[in-house]
Amino acid sequence: MKSNLFLTVFALILISLCFSCDTTDPEPCDIIGGSGIPSIAINTFTNYGSSTNTFNIKGEVKHINRCDYFVAVYIHIPIDNFGWVIKPYSDFPKTYILPDGRWELEFTLNNANRNDVYADTIRAFLFSKQKFLGNDSLTIVGGVLPDYLYNNCIALKDTLRKN
Repeated sequence: MKSNLFLTVFALILISLCFSCDTTDPEPCDIIGGSGIPSIAINTFTNYGSSTNTFNIKGEVKHINRCDYFVAVYIHIPIDNFGWVIKPYSDFPKTYILPDGRWELEFTLNNANRNDVYADTIRAFLFSKQKFLGNDSLTIVGGVLPDYLYNNCIALKDTLRKN
């Protein structure tokens, strides 16, 4: 009986470890853009106040090994002093980088109460996967971005959306 319980627990632990790891990526993990200072860009985003229900923010990174990094994007909503919100979701805050250095995430979640379309700033951070193993440290409370995000990012880019 104890041996069956032990095997069941052991199997569950192995399964959970497998699901928490990145899957084997068939694409190479070469340094994107060759050697240089790591950088992040925001290339495409919706216009301020756009009535589009769903739009993707698109960007790219350079001079990093994409397998070791991820992007985290926050938007600032000034309406009712709402503050900063992570995108695309607080329970899935990491945006992974494609083999050519591009990244993309959903911007508006069709939620009129959050007024995402009125975000005045989009802020994209490039982080090392080693620094942020879980999602909790990326989630923010009270609409304020904590200092540790700035202190631990590899690169940062802001885009202002004009009214």
